[in-house]
Amino acid sequence: MAGSVVAEIESRRPSYQAPIIAVSWLLLVHFCWAGSTQIGNFNYLQMPPAGQLYVLSNAFELEEYYKRRNLRLSNKPLKETCGRTLKRLKLPAPDNYIKYRCYFLREPSPLSFSLADGQIYISSGLLARLENIDELAAVLAHEAHHIAAHHHLSANKSRHIAERSTQVGAAILGAFIPAGNVLPIMANELATQAVTSFDIDEEMEADRQAAQILARTHYDADVLPQALFRAREEAASNTYGLRGVWSSYEQIDRRLAAIEQFLAEQEDDGREAPTQKEFLAEKVATLQPLVVDDYVRHGLPRAGVAFATSVLEKTSTALLLTTRGDAFIALGPFPDLDPTPELAKKQSKAWKRLSRRDIHAQQLATEEGQSFFQSHLAAAANDYTAALSMDENLARAHRGLGVALKHQGQFRQAARHLIRYLKLEPAALDRALVIEELEEIRFALTSQKKEAS
Repeated sequence: MAGSVVAEIESRRPSYQAPIIAVSWLLLVHFCWAGSTQIGNFNYLQMPPAGQLYVLSNAFELEEYYKRRNLRLSNKPLKETCGRTLKRLKLPAPDNYIKYRCYFLREPSPLSFSLADGQIYISSGLLARLENIDELAAVLAHEAHHIAAHHHLSANKSRHIAERSTQVGAAILGAFIPAGNVLPIMANELATQAVTSFDIDEEMEADRQAAQILARTHYDADVLPQALFRAREEAASNTYGLRGVWSSYEQIDRRLAAIEQFLAEQEDDGREAPTQKEFLAEKVATLQPLVVDDYVRHGLPRAGVAFATSVLEKTSTALLLTTRGDAFIALGPFPDLDPTPELAKKQSKAWKRLSRRDIHAQQLATEEGQSFFQSHLAAAANDYTAALSMDENLARAHRGLGVALKHQGQFRQAARHLIRYLKLEPAALDRALVIEELEEIRFALTSQKKEAS
């Protein structure tokens, strides 16, 4: 069964479309725009007609691309909240092609980015980490400044893309590597990197301007460091492969220090701090289990366990406990902590030609791997049991507990929970897999009975 668990979380192979889009963005930036080197040009920006056509058409095409790939997340309450917040921020739009709108992407990493025509994207991973409307406003104000200041079109962009062209080239080659190799979660989306990675000066300028926008519209500007810290939490982890790709995460400490100093200097300017915050807990609660599931689906169960644990420290739900249990099961025979860079390099070389299933089996065959596996099974069983104490009809928790108990050798209890799952979900897509589990349990019980006699 260990193999079948791994098979269920195999990540998708990157699409062949990614290299094409990535190359088109590189060509766009290098050949279609020659503007001022000034950062933060808020006036109408004169562009060659061909350059403006390319920028706007490619922004539209990327918008359509996200829709076609079903990467956009639909959440009406959050969409309405985001729309109201954008309206209240009274964001500047120096060009008539800029129309601010907010979209959500199904992506567990806490990230946000914008496109030149006013599109602002926020990942499900960032939304699930936000605590109140002020933090949402801080994200929107920061991204809106990149748009209003024409950072996407500046000459600095060409220089910055040139410096990162080797990364994009690696991504293009990576799109043709077999699925067993480790690639960033959003390998299909690396084209966006070409228009969303800004240098440190642009990022720090956007931080300062966002603080001023928040204060002017009576949001709490002091939440800006918190929003940056949420990005740093994952950026500091070796688990995740997108460090330094989606924004200047490698400079996050410098940005934190700069914005904290800027806010301290603004304390006596007479700005009125909000007296009451509107919290987002209920609106983002449905996203949190989804984020854990996506981490597991993309082969990052450690990140899923860490995220779920951080949320469960504040509030506990049956579904979130269940998804953390699934993440523990997926972590299987691997250690709780990330390997050192040296060990990670050694493992990468040793596992280069192995599938994820083979890697899992190889690790499980070691004494250390068995110890980790049993520890994670126990942790998962505890989570499933706690979830069922909150909701005894949560089918998914019954399935997870059945799998965990089966691996622990508690076959009769495992069978009861798996049968309960099938009764609660008679049309379950994984019905055949669960029946296979039950057949293995029946065989194990028969073998035990023969040995006893």
